[in-house]
Amino acid sequence: MCPETTGDAGVAWPHDLTTGDYHDKSRSMKKLITNLGKLLKCLRCGFTWLPRTESPKRCPKCKSYDWAQRKEKTT
Repeated sequence: MCPETTGDAGVAWPHDLTTGDYHDKSRSMKKLITNLGKLLKCLRCGFTWLPRTESPKRCPKCKSYDWAQRKEKTT
């Protein structure tokens, strides 16, 4: 444990919050920008996400298997 990474409560942190060494924001922004064309949207709940597979089976938010089909209105 490094003394400079110990908080007020004595909890040790695995990174330095002041320098941002733990998470490289520019790398994650580049990934987001390059994958913007691959975003999918659930037509049932409206959730937009970056898929891990090429054709996901269901929406990660509402868990609907028919995420690519509009919800039919019953009158």
